[in-house]
Amino acid sequence: MQDALYGLLGGLGGAAIAAGAAYWGPVKAQKEALREAERQRELAQAQAEAVRADERRMARLARVALIRRRIGDWMHLLMFNMHSGSRRVDAESFATAALAARNAVSEAIYDGVSEGFLIVATEASQRGLQESQIRIGEEEQTAILDALDLFTRRIATLISLSDDDPRWPDAARAASRAGNAAMKVRAELSAQLISRLLDVDNLDVIDTRPNPVNPRW
Repeated sequence: MQDALYGLLGGLGGAAIAAGAAYWGPVKAQKEALREAERQRELAQAQAEAVRADERRMARLARVALIRRRIGDWMHLLMFNMHSGSRRVDAESFATAALAARNAVSEAIYDGVSEGFLIVATEASQRGLQESQIRIGEEEQTAILDALDLFTRRIATLISLSDDDPRWPDAARAASRAGNAAMKVRAELSAQLISRLLDVDNLDVIDTRPNPVNPRW
C-alpha cells in the first residue's frame, strides 16, 4: 500500500513537472524572443541615427563648400572687371551678372540655417537698419554681403568711366580698397566656418601658405 502511494505521488510529481515544463518553456522562449526583438529595435535605431548624423555632417560640409564657391564666383566677377584694362565692360551686363552673383551668395548663406549655420551677412541684420545707416568708412565693413555690395558699387563706378576721365584714378583706388576689404571679410568668414566644422568633423586641413595661422579655404 505504501509503495503504491509513493508510486502515485511520484507519478503526480512527474506529471506536474512535465506540465510545468510544457507551460514555462514557451513562456521563457517568448520572453527571450521579446528581448531579442528589443535588441534588434535598439540596434536599428542606433544605425538610423548614425546614418542621419552622417547625412547632417555631409550636408554641413556641402553647405560650406557651396557658400565658399558662390562667394568665390562673385569675387572673381568683380576682380575680373576691375582689371579689365582697355577692355570696355558693358555696364548693364555687369549689373545683371553682379545681381545674379549676389542672389546666389545670399541664397547659399541664408539657406545654411537648415544645416546649422546662422551667418550674419549684413550689418542691418546684426545691429538694426537705423544704426547701420550711420556707418561711413569702407574699412568698417565686417559683414560679407555688405563688403561685396560695396565692392560691386565701386566696380560699377569704375567701369562707367573712361580711362582718360580724371576721376578714374580715384575710382580705381576706391575699388582696390573695397576689394581688399571684401577679401579680408571673406577670409574671416571662411576661417570661422572651417573652425566650426573642425569641432565636429575629422577634417584634414591642407594649407600651402608658408606660415598658416588659421585654417582657411
